Amino acid sequence: MRLTLDMLGVPYRYVTGYNSSAQAMLAMQRNEISYHADSPPIYATKVEPLVKSGDLVTTYYDPASTARNSACPNK
Repeated sequence: MRLTLDMLGVPYRYVTGYNSSAQAMLAMQRNEISYHADSPPIYATKVEPLVKSGDLVTTYYDPASTARNSACPNK
């Protein structure tokens, strides 16, 4: 994902230190981070409800693919 952001010229700051996807999702809900990539099963269980409530907007999702998915705050 970092390569994609670089190729698109998107300014970003890469943050590490989240021990799990759940911690990263909480950080995104708190607007501490604005972008997170995760696996399709996580999307179905954690991200999709937030998308339906309007709290997040997905930037990519392909349910037939094992490719990673991305979401960002809808703020």
